Amino acid sequence: EIVPIVTRKTKAMNVKKSLSALLISGATIALLAVSLPAHAAPPALPPGDQLVAASCDDEYGTSTFIKIDAATGASTPVGAGNPGYECAYQQAWDATTNTLYGMIYDSNSVLVKWDYTTGVLTEIGAFFDTDNATAIYPDSIVIALNGSAYAIEGLDLYQVNLSTATVTLLGAIAGADSSIYGAAVDPSTGLIYGLEQSGDLLLIAPVALTGTPAGTWPISTD
Repeated sequence: EIVPIVTRKTKAMNVKKSLSALLISGATIALLAVSLPAHAAPPALPPGDQLVAASCDDEYGTSTFIKIDAATGASTPVGAGNPGYECAYQQAWDATTNTLYGMIYDSNSVLVKWDYTTGVLTEIGAFFDTDNATAIYPDSIVIALNGSAYAIEGLDLYQVNLSTATVTLLGAIAGADSSIYGAAVDPSTGLIYGLEQSGDLLLIAPVALTGTPAGTWPISTD
């Protein structure tokens, strides 16, 4: 299971000193404890689970995969980093293929695969809207339990081809009023959630293109 923990990210997407954290275990994806107070102790990880992150040009170097001690916050790099790649941000787990995908920001916004045992990434390509012949710069990505992949840029939802990084615009998410900087799927229900810059948590319906309020994050994402 890979559980994205929605973390702070700037609109420019090239902020230094940032981490995109995930929880790795056995099968799927879910949000982690969105109702916790800002200073509450983190929940204990189930046996065999692991918290990891990807760096953004910090002391570990460019796009380095990192293991994190969930109890202490101590971090350990996995591998020697990935020279030539800049800021790593949100990742997403494909439960149908047991593959970890992620986004890298350099001159373009690039879709990659992560090998979370070696820390090595494989580039798939820059996110590109073929219908409108333009590159896009997603704020977040999420993969549904059936393998359907989505990227969100601002308020717009795109379908993603994980083999090519090409995208198709589905439309604006009704009910969303600020950029969605993190997204994840609940493995027990298959529901997709997104966290807005405003701090509001939305239940996202990709087919209906709606975002329904589901709570408020206790820490500002601004």
